[in-house]
Amino acid sequence: MVFSVLERPAEIAEFEEARDNYEQAALWTMRNGTGVSGGGEVTRSDARGAQCAKRVKDAYRIANGGVDKLADNELWTVSSCIFFCFTILSTIGYGSIAPVTSEGRIFTIIFAMLGIPPFCYLLTQAENLSLALSSRAYHKCNSNDKKDWTFFRRVFYAILLILVLCLGGFAYVACEGWIWTESVYFSFVTLSTIGFGDFTPISRTGQAVTCIYVLVAMGSLTGIFGIFQQDFGSRLDRWVKFLHGDEKEKNVFALVSHRKAREPTGKARDSKVVAAGPSQLPSNEKIEMKALAASSSQ
Repeated sequence: MVFSVLERPAEIAEFEEARDNYEQAALWTMRNGTGVSGGGEVTRSDARGAQCAKRVKDAYRIANGGVDKLADNELWTVSSCIFFCFTILSTIGYGSIAPVTSEGRIFTIIFAMLGIPPFCYLLTQAENLSLALSSRAYHKCNSNDKKDWTFFRRVFYAILLILVLCLGGFAYVACEGWIWTESVYFSFVTLSTIGFGDFTPISRTGQAVTCIYVLVAMGSLTGIFGIFQQDFGSRLDRWVKFLHGDEKEKNVFALVSHRKAREPTGKARDSKVVAAGPSQLPSNEKIEMKALAASSSQ
């Protein structure tokens, strides 16, 4: 509501000014858009005047980045302001709507500072909910815990992401009339908060769907990014410690190499040993590791 009060009058004034300028330019073009007929008589055809007016209108659109300034686009109505607030809170920032007044820009800063932290908290709770659902599904499918929980969580989030993108694709095909690839592309750009702005929902239904879609589905993509971040970070940390001469990591790698030489079929289990670290090894493997460390020191 505040954004509508601050920005709507400026939008109407800009629209009226652009319309007046266009009418004057079009009138001047039609008055001077005369032609010479084959007999040498000066004529002014209505078709030629309409063509000149269309050229002026197209020039106005090109000068304003393709936006039709000669029409009231209603960018700052109440419903559009709600969508704009949501793009601020989610940090997507499509760029299709932006404040032009000083008051609106100052209020945007204040609104973002106060609104983004609680919105991020809500997204974190949504991610925790999806994690709880995956944990419940894992324990129902595998009560003996024979499968790797990390692998199961990866598969769960991957399937969830595919379903979420397909759902967004169907929704935007129906609401905005985009093709399937454009809808799926926009869904991913939105959930990842990239927000290029090359596609933006225009209809009120599409904007409402986007708000609900982000609240419900952004947690799944955040969960996948979190898994990738954890895996990459843990592996990078182990390699950094190994390259810097960390004795524990070297002993773990030595134990794995020793076990591979003795049991060539134990690749999957060895990878788990490396991921677990020396503190989580079984007692017999700790004894082997200590023996290897003692022999290496001698």
